Amino acid sequence: NNYTFGPYLSTNNGNLWSNENAGLPNYPVTSLVISGSNIFVGTWGGGVYLSNNNGANWSVASGRLPLNVYSIATSGSNIFAGTDSGVYISFNNGVLWIDVSNIAWQGKLGDKNVTCLFANDSIIYGLANGYMITTNDNGLNWVDNIGAPFINTFGNCGNVTFAGENLCNGCYDSTTTGGIFNLENGWHVSYPSLGRVNIYAFAATGTTMFAGGDSIVAVSTDCGNTWHSTNLVGLDNFAIRALAVDSKFLYAGTNGHSVFKQSLSYILGIENLGISNSIDIYPNPSSGKFTSVFSKPIHNSILKIYNLLGELIYQSAINKDKVEIDLKTAAGIYFVQVSDGVRQYTSKLVIE
Repeated sequence: NNYTFGPYLSTNNGNLWSNENAGLPNYPVTSLVISGSNIFVGTWGGGVYLSNNNGANWSVASGRLPLNVYSIATSGSNIFAGTDSGVYISFNNGVLWIDVSNIAWQGKLGDKNVTCLFANDSIIYGLANGYMITTNDNGLNWVDNIGAPFINTFGNCGNVTFAGENLCNGCYDSTTTGGIFNLENGWHVSYPSLGRVNIYAFAATGTTMFAGGDSIVAVSTDCGNTWHSTNLVGLDNFAIRALAVDSKFLYAGTNGHSVFKQSLSYILGIENLGISNSIDIYPNPSSGKFTSVFSKPIHNSILKIYNLLGELIYQSAINKDKVEIDLKTAAGIYFVQVSDGVRQYTSKLVIE
């Protein structure tokens, strides 16, 4: 094929990307983790590589490590690697790796493929044959969780660890609802209204957490106690496989070889409200000149209009139930939001 594998770097919020693969052979990159000034990547066919200059140069960090690596996790100064031959740990940044796979759980699960690793403080979570395994002593002893739901991924908010369900055929009771599980006090569903859906990725900033999967991005603003789904406006591929968040944007990597971004102000300020029928806009579509009629009493409120990037392009104080607006802006999709400090309503506006 003609793919150029390796890690890609963006320094302008994903607008432009550059391939940072100096010293890194053209192997598929399966995982990436940052530990202080060190960046580790796991590859399929080449083991683990290390960069300590933000990806400008890479060196081999695979001493005695199998070459097919699924995942990497860090706990303090220790590096864990999940491979097709079990779990390995390095105490010296990949100079030497030690097999810490426990014969007991290998024998029970019948599979040494460890496809995911995740660290929350001193507890390491892993996936072996879809089942969760855990250790709290750097891999000397592992506990398997046969009988628990099959899992795709892990994430955390604060000290709470979450698991995203894997709905593989025949591997889990079809009558059970799940999707997102809170592991703090055993297995319990964190998002019952979600139903059963594959969750592949988590990302968190402060007390706000995001979960992504097949045709869904869910958001929680209280570290997973309550969740709601967001509108996937702007996405043209709904197979979400990775999420990342910074101070301004949520980024979604999809199975269609694309990365999308949406501003946090849009997601948290608009999308979690859904589309309301409390605002009637006409004509809609319009040329930019339109009338907004509100079905509920409006007093001492603020009307705001956002574009698809979540950027505020118009704001006005309103005190009546009907407002005429002449918006001078480019054609596209916009969102009209009205708030009185307690209630908040949102409706979609199309300008041609």
